[in-house]
This record gives sequence, structure tokens and C-alpha cells, in this order.
Amino acid sequence: METAEGALEFNLPIIKSNRRLVASENGGLHGPSCLVFNPEWTQKHVVDASKRFQHPALSGILRPKSDEDIAFMSILELGELIRTKQITSHELVQIFLERLKRYDPVLEAVITFTDELAYKQAREVDELIAKGVYLGPLHGIPYGLKDIIAVPGYKTTWGSRSFKDQVLNIEAWVYKRFQTYVKVFLLQSECTLITFFLFYANYRLRSAGAVLVAKLVSGSLAYDDIWFGGRTRNPWNIEEFSTGSSAGPAAGTSAGMVPFAIGSETAGSITFPASRCGVTALRPTFGAVGRTGVMSISESMDKLGAFCRSAADCSVILDVVRGKDPDDLSSRDIAFDDPFSIDITQLTVGYMDDAEMEAQRARRKLIEEVKNSFTVDAFIGNATDWEKVCLGNLVGLPVVVVPTGFKNISNPPSKESRRRTTMNTGIYARPDHDHIALALAIAYQSVTDHHKQRPPIDDLGPNDKIPDPPKVVIPPRRLHP
Repeated sequence: METAEGALEFNLPIIKSNRRLVASENGGLHGPSCLVFNPEWTQKHVVDASKRFQHPALSGILRPKSDEDIAFMSILELGELIRTKQITSHELVQIFLERLKRYDPVLEAVITFTDELAYKQAREVDELIAKGVYLGPLHGIPYGLKDIIAVPGYKTTWGSRSFKDQVLNIEAWVYKRFQTYVKVFLLQSECTLITFFLFYANYRLRSAGAVLVAKLVSGSLAYDDIWFGGRTRNPWNIEEFSTGSSAGPAAGTSAGMVPFAIGSETAGSITFPASRCGVTALRPTFGAVGRTGVMSISESMDKLGAFCRSAADCSVILDVVRGKDPDDLSSRDIAFDDPFSIDITQLTVGYMDDAEMEAQRARRKLIEEVKNSFTVDAFIGNATDWEKVCLGNLVGLPVVVVPTGFKNISNPPSKESRRRTTMNTGIYARPDHDHIALALAIAYQSVTDHHKQRPPIDDLGPNDKIPDPPKVVIPPRRLHP
């Protein structure tokens, strides 16, 4: 009690005061503090940061007969099913909540199920579709958030036993980016069509229409994969743990429990679990995604990123969540060209050998050294090599983790075991050149299928048992007319 009172009376006011000082010219600073780190290599003005690219249109996408096949479809594929009214968001919520509750007892990837919120949000976006309003590829798509990201009315535990009952009644900036701000009552009112489209134009950048189905595991205080409820496991081999504090987003996406999830990284918490669990993930340029309402470890290194089925999905997510967060001093509008339109034949790609990376103690010196030696558009390198992970985070480089194959585990429980060790690589680009890394990953995944493989979560081994599907109480459906 005394510690809490002391924090409220002394620590928090001092921290807020210091943040104002380091972010203000009135504070007497002539250069940016590490608390407002900017990784830019040039001071080029971003002409139109609000401009969104045209996501590729998919044609001929048909609804699979099995829910299992639906669960492993990409965001763009699911979005097309929603757009063409082959499935409702309500139905998707039901499918993914059932999977979350079926597999979580084995994987320990979920902290809080958000059933009530999910069905409410699904109802809103289904009503929009029924009235002819489609918000884009995330319209009605379920997703999960790492449980260091605040959502009003739900626990934000930070994975810690000390905070397991904590409720922060604030909306994290990244959570706001996924919500539907075009209210159904407006559509039902007697406003003119012109009035509606003026309203919609003002809110379109914040109107993704995604549906939150779960708060996923963060390692305790965003460290490793151990949390107050257990330890999150790798769906490809449950004898292993997920590794890295974004354990829930990685395992949940890998097992088809969510189509995508948002995690965070300070030093390896996106790259390591994505690599272990065999999913595609993007650790974006530092500052690309606002962090208001997110637990902080290091203000000059923390960043939010997406775990997805593919690099194309990661591109869709970054396009929605990027932008200047007015309450995050280090966030900014970054240039983000359309990765689907990049001609990769015009790019120069290198390979970064471990021996080439000699970390310097002075961060600014390290940045200048990397800048001067970065003579290619992108380079391929180990996504989990600790030296590369540290350098990339210190400099603020974006990296896409790309599944590249599998190998057999040692000492399998049986000769027929389908457990595997995932293989992967990282594609690194310069700060503010996330689109380059994504374009190369999209090209690679267009001719490979490693990212489409499904972990053997229903065939774990002789001593493992998946529980029977839970009995889920489902609100009445509202079908499209």
C-alpha cells in the first residue's frame, strides 16, 4: 500500500514532468532525448502519410465447407468472404472463439476471452454490410491483442500475477485503429447520402471494423513466455515453449485460433516467438505504430507489430495501424509505399553475415555505422540471431519474419509424429522502408507454401490429449438479408 501511494504521489508526477521536459524545446534540449528516439536516416518530408494503398482484389474466393479451412484462410481471403456476403462476422467470431476455447487448455495462449465485446462488434459490422457499407479488408475479421494493450472493461494483466485483476479503462491507440467508428444509428437515421459520405470520409482511416475476440498471453511484465497462468507452448511441437513475451499472439495465430494478432517487441519479443511458432510477422520501423495505452519497458525501443498468415496480411495490418499517435512522443507518420506494386527486380538484396555486425556502445555511432554500411535495399539475415536482434532494435530497422521450411524434431514421441521444428529467415530494410521488406516477403511467399502449413495441434502425440470442444453460448445470429 505504501509503495502504491508513493508511486502516485511522487513517481508518476516526476515521470510525467520528465516526459514533458524531454519532448519540449522549452526544456532546453537541442537534440532529441533517447525517450523520443527517431530512427530516420533522412529528414525527407512525408507528403501524404494518410494515403492508403489499394489492397489487391481477390476474385473467385469461395467459402470452404469446413470451419478448419476457414480458420486458416488469410485476412484478404476472409475479407472477400465478408464482402461477398458468403459469411458473416458473427459466424467468424463463433468459429474462432470455439477454436480459442478448444486449444487454449493445451497451448495456454489466452488470458481473457472477449465474447460479449466480440459479438457486439460483429453485430455492428454485419449491419453495415447489410446496408451496403464495406470498410475494407479487416471488416468483420476477428483478432487478438497481447495483454499489455489496454481495452476498456477488460483486464489488462501484463501477464503478471501482481496485476492479474487490473482493469485499465482506457482505449489503447492501436485498439482504436481497429474499431468501427461509423455508427449503425447514423445509417438508420434520415441523414442524406452526402452527409453520410462526408461523415464516413472523416472516419475512414479509423474505421477498420475488426473484431476483438481475445486478450492473448504476454509473458510476465513482457518478459519471455511465462505468465501467471502457466507457460505458452509452440503449436508445432508442444514440448517446446513459444519463447518471447508475445507468446500468445504467435501461438494463437500459428494454431488458427485467430487470423492475426498484435504483439510487441523491445528486443526479440516478436521475432523469436514468430520464428518458433512458424508464422509470418512484422516488426515495423520504430515509431510507425503509436503505443498509448500499452505497457512500456523502454520508450526508445518498444514497438508494436503484427503476427499473420502471410506478409500480404502484415501489409494490410500496418497500413491500418500506422500513423502519428498524439500521445506517443516517438510515434510519427512514416512513408509507406504500396508493397504490392514494388518491382523487386529493381532491388538490390544482400546477405548480412554475423561477423559483419560489431555493436558499438554509443547508439548514435551505431546508427551512423549501419547507415553508411547499408549499401543495399534490403538484406537477408537470421531473425533470431541475438546480435542481429539487438542491432535491429537499437537502430529501429523493420524486419519481416518469414517461414522457410521445417525439419524433424529430435527424439519424437513416435515414428509417425508430425511435430516439427520451424525454419525461417528475416528480411531487413532501412527505417521507413517497411514496404521493401514486405514486398520481398510477398514475392517469396507467392512461390512457396511454408507459411500455409498447419501445425499438428489435433495430433499431438500418444501422451497428449485435446479436450472436447467447449459448449459455447452463442447469441442469436443476424443474417444478411
